[in-house]
Amino acid sequence: MKYIKIFFIIVALFSAQVIFAQEEVKKPDEVFGLYFRALMNMNDDAIAELNDYLRPTSKGSDVYGNLSKKAVVEEVKSRTDMFIGANFSKDISESVKASVGEFFLVMFQNLWDSSYKIKQVKLVENPFIKGDKIAEVFYTFSFKKPNISLQESLNAYQNKTTTSLTDKDVNNIFKTFTEAYRTKSVEVKVDQKVNLYQRKFDSKLYYIGDNISKSMSQTLKDIYLGH
Repeated sequence: MKYIKIFFIIVALFSAQVIFAQEEVKKPDEVFGLYFRALMNMNDDAIAELNDYLRPTSKGSDVYGNLSKKAVVEEVKSRTDMFIGANFSKDISESVKASVGEFFLVMFQNLWDSSYKIKQVKLVENPFIKGDKIAEVFYTFSFKKPNISLQESLNAYQNKTTTSLTDKDVNNIFKTFTEAYRTKSVEVKVDQKVNLYQRKFDSKLYYIGDNISKSMSQTLKDIYLGH
């Protein structure tokens, strides 16, 4: 009888482990990786996989249905046109568009090439929802930057305003900037933390980045642009 009891205990423990494994659709580190590759690397495959993962949590809709590398590139181009129109005279706007546009695309591609390394993932109790957990993801954000000061490149033009610059001036400035980002050689590493919130849908556990566009994506962009 003793051996039968032990047998049933083992079966019960094994069954519980299988049920738990089935409930957790993806591990927190996997989910974080999807968020990073989708929101920071602009990887279309990761965006599609993230949408698939989150679809059961959003009543079947795609959370990032409008996000794509192509759409972001078009947004960069649109903002570049706005930047040119707001800063340079109409006389030179068209002749500097190519060099200015190339710089912004190269600068953002450098951001999209950034990487991460997870240092630790901690599961803690959610103080607001009893029984739910929060996955605290500690990671290192890495990117490369030019090994020269872009500000120094502007010293020769410090007595000019943006509207008084000639098209030759502007093209020279932004070609220098572009080359600096293309030959980047200084690596920057910044330790960061983001929370993924555990949610249960249809008896399965998901980890969701509530407001992650601000808590991770925008924060990392601000760090990148600040260096």
